[in-house]
Amino acid sequence: MIDDMEVDTPAPSKSENTESSKNSASNPSNSNFPQLDLVFIIDCTGSMQSYINKAKQSIRDVVAKIIQTQKKSLSLQLGLVAYRDHPPQDMSFVTKNFNFTDSVEIFENYLKTLSANGGGDGPEAVTPALYDSLNLDWRTNATKIVIIIADAPPHGLGDAGDGFPNGDPSGHDPISLAHQMASKGIVIYSVSCEPAISRYKFAVDFFKSISKITGGIFVPLTSADSLPDVIVGGANEMMDLEKMFTEIKLETKEFLKDKDKNEAEFTNKLLEKFSGRKAFSLTVQDIYKKSENSIKNVELMSNSKSIPNVSSLNIVSDRLRKESTSSSPIVVDLSKPSFTKEVRKNTSPYKSHTKKNTEFKIEVINNFPQVSIRREDITVDQVERLVAWSKTRLDCLKINDDEQDDNKIKKFNKDEQKEGGIK
Repeated sequence: MIDDMEVDTPAPSKSENTESSKNSASNPSNSNFPQLDLVFIIDCTGSMQSYINKAKQSIRDVVAKIIQTQKKSLSLQLGLVAYRDHPPQDMSFVTKNFNFTDSVEIFENYLKTLSANGGGDGPEAVTPALYDSLNLDWRTNATKIVIIIADAPPHGLGDAGDGFPNGDPSGHDPISLAHQMASKGIVIYSVSCEPAISRYKFAVDFFKSISKITGGIFVPLTSADSLPDVIVGGANEMMDLEKMFTEIKLETKEFLKDKDKNEAEFTNKLLEKFSGRKAFSLTVQDIYKKSENSIKNVELMSNSKSIPNVSSLNIVSDRLRKESTSSSPIVVDLSKPSFTKEVRKNTSPYKSHTKKNTEFKIEVINNFPQVSIRREDITVDQVERLVAWSKTRLDCLKINDDEQDDNKIKKFNKDEQKEGGIK
């Protein structure tokens, strides 16, 4: 059922955003400071209010923590893309595009215009949101991060009741868009809201895939409480990995030219190169059972240029692990449209418009999964992600050693000499 149409505050125009940025005292476009462009893509359909509220409440603290952990001046821009769905599934809006601003106050005002409402058939306008984020005014030299917060897949993944089973009406393909984002150096951290997202056939595998394609991380959350830690951890981790990308660019290009290349050997070579190097690491406790079908789905999607035929994907049932950090786990029957106060406090609400399944029950975990941010020796996982990310960027763009990248490397080395090396 479609909710009553609501009147939303319109997104500011591109010119308004540009003007606000010009009037800011910080963050000049030619800044010598490290640059971070951070974009939030937020599902604004009916079940997402707790995540919208958490973003509103915490964004100022999140920005302060990112700057504090970098221990230096930082040129930071924030962008926002909100989305719901196409008509007739939703009659309010498909996407709202809030271009970059360097003002936290302005960004807070962007968030204040958002509310959770609407949605119609389960899958949402994820694809147009990715397209809008790709076409924001990203800075060439910035570390580029997208954090997408969603509890439903894009159209075209074979879910029952999908109003657009053949793909998004925009004509764009989300897997293709992820590859385009990777070629521009944009990394996707997928924050997937459980238990809702596991109700869909391939939503978890899809969001894992677009994160893998771009070198990001898939982050399943059962409540909005951990969202600020994910944002801070993801931003700091990618700023460290971006520095390393500039250092291995030449080596990666030579590796790609080698007809007999061995990726495992190259990864080990980089592990030796970065031995003792410290980097921020975002770790999120895995809440899923190990599934060979899921691994195969992610491999197939991430190696495809577009969404593969769903008949080639493997159904994964009963994804979530049944464990709890408390002595009395809360069990929620997702076929029932109501929650107790206690359950509502500890879980992400599910989409009331999704088809019912009377046999589907899961345990919702209190304070689960655990999220940690550490500065530690670079991990094998991070190097593997760095290799995959570098290959995509260099192979897609055929990047040459231009003066701009040489200057980035020189500046990085100069900064390290000033700081006495990375501790």
